[in-house]
Amino acid sequence: AFDNALLVRADLPAFWRLAVESGWRLRAHRLLFPNPYPKPAHLPRRWHAHPSWPLVLALGGELELRSNWRTYLEETVIATSAIAHLASSDGEAGDLPPPSCDAAALRPDVRAAARALAAGLRVEQ
Repeated sequence: AFDNALLVRADLPAFWRLAVESGWRLRAHRLLFPNPYPKPAHLPRRWHAHPSWPLVLALGGELELRSNWRTYLEETVIATSAIAHLASSDGEAGDLPPPSCDAAALRPDVRAAARALAAGLRVEQ
């Protein structure tokens, strides 16, 4: 019985869409060890490659993602950066928070990209 938490079992893409349409703003998201679907053919199954990922970002708040597969984390940083860049190019930057991550946890070649993201800069791959 928590006053500040809501446990929901739902189809997440539909839930996220309805939450955005209802004007919800979240304080935090937690995606803890999602199935990484490591085969390249399974990329569309990963959350950061799913069409609903921009909805997650539009809900705002801190995003905590934990995975035991570093590639999944790195891809998430890149995908989030691309979405934020596209939103700012369309003049809708206010709809998405600037992406950030704990750069110390990533490989050196990804750390620079993470620092750039935290500073609100565009990252080229």
